[in-house]
Amino acid sequence: MKLMICYDGSEVADAALEDLKRAGLPSDAEALVVTVADVLLVPEGYAPDASLVAEYAELVRGHIEHGKRRTGEAAQYAERGVEKVKRLFPGWRVRSEVLADSPAWGIVKRAETYQPHMIIIGSHGRGLIGRALFGSVSQKVLSHAQCDVRIARRGSGDVSAPPRLVVGLDGSEPSQGALEVALSRKWPKGTAMHLVTAVDARIATAIAFPDAALECWVDRKDRDPLSWAERMLRSSAQRVSAAGIAVTTYLKEGDAGTTLVKEAEKWGADGIFIGSRGLGGGERLILGSVSYAVAARAHCSVEVVRSLCRVAR
Repeated sequence: MKLMICYDGSEVADAALEDLKRAGLPSDAEALVVTVADVLLVPEGYAPDASLVAEYAELVRGHIEHGKRRTGEAAQYAERGVEKVKRLFPGWRVRSEVLADSPAWGIVKRAETYQPHMIIIGSHGRGLIGRALFGSVSQKVLSHAQCDVRIARRGSGDVSAPPRLVVGLDGSEPSQGALEVALSRKWPKGTAMHLVTAVDARIATAIAFPDAALECWVDRKDRDPLSWAERMLRSSAQRVSAAGIAVTTYLKEGDAGTTLVKEAEKWGADGIFIGSRGLGGGERLILGSVSYAVAARAHCSVEVVRSLCRVAR
């Protein structure tokens, strides 16, 4: 498994690393710890031309020194991150890398070449220039990265207790992919999984024109419009139970994002797994509605899964 861990030395970044101990990750993995210095570096070896006026030449020299200081700080943060990851996961192969770019786009571009299975990033952080909003860096990474993204938050529960996980399901392939990822992890004995489905008007409209993923759940003879969801939840719960994980289910009519966030908080979840897009209006819903709302508002860590898995029955 290849992981790309975004680390900026903040408390949030440290919490994101600690949270990985409760993510069910394998003992053998490759991890790249990335720290981004939010600067634009001048070409190596560049120096102000002698013909420049003194004031401009001084500005250029100041910019060069500023870039060196920022990348030096970033290198220190990155090495600190590597040390923490190695301490938490002794069996991982870990290295660091410093980027000079805007934080979000630097991460996204590096992920395109590194091609990790998952990016881990805190819900907010310093961004090396004091940024502290979900919408500044985490939002852009979540919106533009092509792999799974884990928005990590420090949990409020007992860290020594087995994890309590919520999986959002709506019958679509992406939501089944989220379940597949959750089941593929190595969870300690006592782990519990809560499968949550919320049916709103958009999903109800999608049922009228079911795609291949939904056809296996929809029965035209059903009188209850939620019968397909109950059937899907029962089948999914059987798979979770067969994996040796305690499972419960929850079905409600209402907004999916709000329901997931509230149910996860009420249930005391340590993490939420959700597909990057779901059903709505006959088409898959674009990231920015349910997945984004959950990632932005949840009290716990959220994994947005882009892996597509065929529906297993």
